[in-house]
Amino acid sequence: MEKRTPVVIFAGGVGSRLGEHTTTLPKPLVSVGGIPMLYRIMDLYSGFGFNDFIILGGYLFDVMRSRLLLDSKGVGDVEIDFGSGSSKPIGELGDIDWKVQLIDTGAKSETGRRLALAEPYLEDADSFFLTYGDGLSDINFEIQLSHHLASKKVATVTAVRSPSKYGHLEISETGDVTEFVEKPSDEGPWINGGFFVMQKKVFQHLDTEANKPLEQGLLPHLAATGELNAFTHSGFWKSMDSPKDKAELDALAESSGLPGR
Repeated sequence: MEKRTPVVIFAGGVGSRLGEHTTTLPKPLVSVGGIPMLYRIMDLYSGFGFNDFIILGGYLFDVMRSRLLLDSKGVGDVEIDFGSGSSKPIGELGDIDWKVQLIDTGAKSETGRRLALAEPYLEDADSFFLTYGDGLSDINFEIQLSHHLASKKVATVTAVRSPSKYGHLEISETGDVTEFVEKPSDEGPWINGGFFVMQKKVFQHLDTEANKPLEQGLLPHLAATGELNAFTHSGFWKSMDSPKDKAELDALAESSGLPGR
């Protein structure tokens, strides 16, 4: 299977709902269990042999660029061989072989515009992965890619079940409560899980003049024209939208409950 399918990652939003965590860091650089979320996402794809990344930066772009440059040179935990003079990064991610292109797509751009600005960097790709810089999942990306190609659609969105925050009541016609369900985990609606596969011709459907989120422009258009396929996923999925989400992800990292190496 084509392993050079690039992975495009949105990494330019402000992430204001994370509060103090994003005052000095872009949201994808906020650490989960000591490792930036961005690197955890990249590691998920790398585990399936997809190592070609296009990072769409914006907010605090200079911070993002400096961090990537430093880490690419082994800053942090390294193993040094004084005999040969060689060094390599060590830690949970292990050996990595990533090719990264970091693109400044503007601090105030919405995701639709950010994606449009990625087009020149995808000239050699017929299809590409696309995701946000704040979510983790144990998706099998090889299966997802095969599913997408078989659908022959312009784009595939991963559908996950919405986690329920509240329990619900089953009420009879006479007003009796017949069942009380506390926080059901598998009965929420299917929602956009944020992990996509797209064909390069998606840019023919993208309004490059409008500065809109994907959810308000491209995705409704693709759905209306029959060009949006769903890849349903019932495994692990969690996004980092709030300090509470970060705390839960940190706890999962500590207990080795997160996908990836």
